[in-house]
Formats: sequence, structure tokens, C-alpha cells
Amino acid sequence: MPRYWAAVPSLREVVLRGGGTLEFGAIVAPQLVSFTAETGGLSPTALKSVLEAKWPRLETLKLCLAQDNYGFSSQLSDLQPIFDADGLGSVKHLGLMNSERSNT
Repeated sequence: MPRYWAAVPSLREVVLRGGGTLEFGAIVAPQLVSFTAETGGLSPTALKSVLEAKWPRLETLKLCLAQDNYGFSSQLSDLQPIFDADGLGSVKHLGLMNSERSNT
């Protein structure tokens, strides 16, 4: 996925589905308004890509965090920048879904 961001600068919506192996690379998507990642386990590397993304127009962010045994080995504290809206000033719809840690 990393090499594709530069090839599609006008991309407005992305929906990615995969196992615990989704990797996004350095996300630079100036026109993107919606990003969804559906995975059995969002890896720490993929989460880091999301946290460092350059997407000034993003309005919808949906992440399936999922289960430890599928690759989600981050801590809930790793999501704090999302809760603080760091770099997500335009986001109006946030979905952190499909997590076995939803009650912690």
C-alpha cells in the first residue's frame, strides 16, 4: 500500500480489508475524506501510520482493532492521540470497532 498514496493524490475514500497484515506506510492523502480499515488485528505499525497520517480533509475514520491473537498488540493508551484528535481536526465520525478490549 505505501507506494500507492503518491499515485492517487485525489483519492477521497479508502476501505481496506485484510488479516493482521495490513500495512499503510506513510499516508499522505490530501483529498481523503473517509478511511476504513477492517482487519482481524490492527498491527502497531499500521496504527502508527494512522497516527502520523497527513490527511487534512479526513471526516470519517473507522478502525477495526480486533484481537491480540490476530495482531492487535497495541495498548489502549496507544490510541490516546486519536482520543485527543491530534491531526484529526476535521474528523466528524470516529469508529474504533471490533475490539476485545472494548470494556477495559
